[in-house]
Amino acid sequence: MIKQLLLVFVGGGLGCVLRFLFSVWINTDQIKWIPTIIANILGCFLLGLFLSLSHKNILDSHGYILLGIGFCGV
Repeated sequence: MIKQLLLVFVGGGLGCVLRFLFSVWINTDQIKWIPTIIANILGCFLLGLFLSLSHKNILDSHGYILLGIGFCGV
């Protein structure tokens, strides 16, 4: 249980930092919600990729916890 919590913690931290950096990089003064929409669409794509890799046994359960639940913020 502790290992799973640490995986979610690390993945969530990385995901939050990358979402912040992405929103700073795509900074638009006219429309503030554009970076959020792009990050959410990219996150949905990555979550689908990680889930399909998990179902095909390419990504183990710890990898899915780190990337799917932590990084993508499910």
